[in-house]
Amino acid sequence: MSFKSKVLTAIASPRHKDVPTPWGMVRIISLLGKDYDRLAEKRSRAKSAIRDSALIVVATCYDPETNTPCFTDDDIDDLCAGRADIVRYLAEHANLVNSVEPL
Repeated sequence: MSFKSKVLTAIASPRHKDVPTPWGMVRIISLLGKDYDRLAEKRSRAKSAIRDSALIVVATCYDPETNTPCFTDDDIDDLCAGRADIVRYLAEHANLVNSVEPL
């Protein structure tokens, strides 16, 4: 299989990682191109580091039992108002899943 074929196959394969946290299991999903672009647009307007992390959490954290988002845009202010370490913890896991490094 050629390099090109391998890359295109990898791109087409959904990727996620179920991550145990002190608050329960969370599924961190990898973003598709259009979802990544949507997140990048929102992040370009973020006015703080915690808001940036909250946007990442909203975009990538899913309930592993239902495979539905844990949070919505309506939760961003609540995520920003609480403990930054928790939001950063989740965002750091999301950054790992969405990197090119193997899980």
